[in-house]
Amino acid sequence: MRIILTNGSFYPAQTGGPSNTLYWHAKALQQRSQEVVVLTTQEGIDHSKHNIAVNKWADYGFGKIKYCSNHVSALWSTLRQLQKDDILHLSSLFYYPAFLAAMYCYVKGQRWIWSPRGECATAALQYSAWKKKPILKLLRKISHKAIFHATSPKETAEIRSVFGNNTQVIEFPNYCYLEDRIAVPVTKQLLFVGRIHPIKAIENLIEAVSLSKAFLHKGYTLKIVGKHDGQQEYFDQLQQLVKGLGLEERVIFAGHLAGAAKLKAYAESYVLVLPSHTENFGNVVIEALNQGTPVIASLNTPWELLPEYNAGMHVPNAPASLAQAIDALLELDEVQYEEMRSNAFRLCEEQFSIEKNIDKWIRIYDNVQHYS
Repeated sequence: MRIILTNGSFYPAQTGGPSNTLYWHAKALQQRSQEVVVLTTQEGIDHSKHNIAVNKWADYGFGKIKYCSNHVSALWSTLRQLQKDDILHLSSLFYYPAFLAAMYCYVKGQRWIWSPRGECATAALQYSAWKKKPILKLLRKISHKAIFHATSPKETAEIRSVFGNNTQVIEFPNYCYLEDRIAVPVTKQLLFVGRIHPIKAIENLIEAVSLSKAFLHKGYTLKIVGKHDGQQEYFDQLQQLVKGLGLEERVIFAGHLAGAAKLKAYAESYVLVLPSHTENFGNVVIEALNQGTPVIASLNTPWELLPEYNAGMHVPNAPASLAQAIDALLELDEVQYEEMRSNAFRLCEEQFSIEKNIDKWIRIYDNVQHYS
């Protein structure tokens, strides 16, 4: 049995959470002596920094991989690789090589695993709805042969709302390799990390810090980390909002950060805030917790564990609610804050280590074709 993973981008690309999630997944499977094949494209790879072969098979320590020059090549390579006993694990419903590969499996009578990565959320379906509706209509005809992967009960409900209550769903969070922790002083900095996109509700966070008495009076800043590719209008609106609120010196747009620079941003920040209108998971939360940084996440994200572990807060994403949460954290005394940092470490290690949890996935792969 081979496990074939496909996605439009893959590590070392940093085009979104799945690029890293699938890398960690493939690496952990390889370390458990599973045969892994990855088919992706060169999208998002900086070739000036990474010596990546294109349109050639290679092995970089996480299985056999082919970075294709384009999506057509990726689809063709996937179909050529797929054999009777292989397990195909797709990411994204609307990445056309993925849904065409799913149709191929359906015709061949093979089952497959599908990780929608939050694409079944109502808020996500609203973007480019005219493109997605005909694809969903087609996918509903074959979805009974798919085994969907959800990262939370919230996403399970979203998948079943789209494909029906009898849809088969397995539920695991995104597991990851826990990076080395960086020993740097915690500064008076709040942090946002993610795409600059309306679905992230960054305007709510900016308005929230303008309402937070502790933020304003104690000299904190907000660092916003992320690309705004394809979202120039939204990015301009955010900058105008910052200017209109008189926060030009307090809100910093840092652009894209990766590697050590991103880890340092997590480690030196007092709190990470994830104000999104919807998230199926949010890898940035794990990355922050692993550096001991507490998190404020909106109720639209599946992070109920934060208050359960006393590692952060889970609140509505309205500006006033976010401001109240920010004030509560910034008013903690040193002992209370250090306890929350310790809980952040503990939550990450107990719940999200891929080394401790990859065997759950191997059992699923072993039994894919036996699902009724």
